[in-house]
Amino acid sequence: MRDFFSAERLASKFGGRPDGGRVNQDIERLRAVAVLLVLVSHGQVLFSWLKFQQLITGYHFQIGVDLFFVISGYVIAMSIFRELDNRDANEPTRFFLYRFWVRRAFRLLPAAIVCIAVSTALSHLVYGENLFVMLKAAFAALFNVFNFYLLHALVNGVSVGMLEPYWSLSLEEQFYVIFPLLVLVVSTKRRLAMIAIAGVIGIELAFSVIPNLFWFIRFDGLCCGVLLACASPYIKKIRLPKVFGKVVGLALLAFFIPVALGYLFPVAGFFGAQTIPLACCVILVIFAVMDSDVFNFPLIGRALAYLGSRSYTVYLLHLTFFFAMGRVLLATGQENNTLAVLLAGLSLITFMVLVELMFRFVETPFRDYGKRVASRIKLSNSSVSSEPVKVTSS
Repeated sequence: MRDFFSAERLASKFGGRPDGGRVNQDIERLRAVAVLLVLVSHGQVLFSWLKFQQLITGYHFQIGVDLFFVISGYVIAMSIFRELDNRDANEPTRFFLYRFWVRRAFRLLPAAIVCIAVSTALSHLVYGENLFVMLKAAFAALFNVFNFYLLHALVNGVSVGMLEPYWSLSLEEQFYVIFPLLVLVVSTKRRLAMIAIAGVIGIELAFSVIPNLFWFIRFDGLCCGVLLACASPYIKKIRLPKVFGKVVGLALLAFFIPVALGYLFPVAGFFGAQTIPLACCVILVIFAVMDSDVFNFPLIGRALAYLGSRSYTVYLLHLTFFFAMGRVLLATGQENNTLAVLLAGLSLITFMVLVELMFRFVETPFRDYGKRVASRIKLSNSSVSSEPVKVTSS
């Protein structure tokens, strides 16, 4: 089969190594902010006896996911640009695709399979959901079409149990399949940026007109991340003085949190209210791309980086854990509020222990194994020896 996309041509078109593959700690900290916002959006499940939802009446429920999408679009695009730059000129294009998809599969699927199995079992055993219905939802999540299945479920009044977060993970997985192919077809960053801009404008207009129909394909955040990756050589030239950078970072988060909670630009009654939070996410990621430790605040910088490195596992586990503990806390809170608060604190500690165990014994070993498998694809099939590909954190 003829290889229409030569490595030499693509590398020259995309030009230069985007970065050295080093983990950007500000990106990790923003991942932590994103997952914390997701936890807040589902806080009512765990803290229902406190009427938690009343505190966030105007909450932009998707802003944490939007921030994840912008980060993922940027990180994945940068990873692909770097891969194209490192490819040997004589290597067939399909090896690049195989390596990328193998790394993604081993990075994401093992932990997801464990969590899908646990969520499905608990939905049936604890909450009495129909097992056949839950298995259909589980297969939709496993094969990364859950965003479409969730739309079907909402229209037809079908329960999805504890699997709701998988709509966004499915959308990301679809992006991971389509985007590398798109990169090979368009060949240049300029064309890629134009497509990304068109995608953002198109989905924002569609979402403004029929929000209930288009939310399940909201790829605008991913497109924004791709756009930032295309512009990253220019963004990284910007250097802020250390103290000034910290002040700017703090000011951005001080503005971002009220927007997320709906105190600024509430969801109802403001045209383009969904666009404003997305724009805030993009601005945050722009400052993270500068890689100047803008969000490395005293005392909490390391904690945010730690949580960000485990944000995928936190996202997978949180709703299942919240549902499982929420019923216990609700019953306890109706009788003894103080005891319920203590149990809530202990449950959050237990949750982070489970996250750490999943990260250490499922996510990390399979991710590392996936990297080794991907490198063997290159070494065993390429006729020209070259250096192993460095993989950015994702």
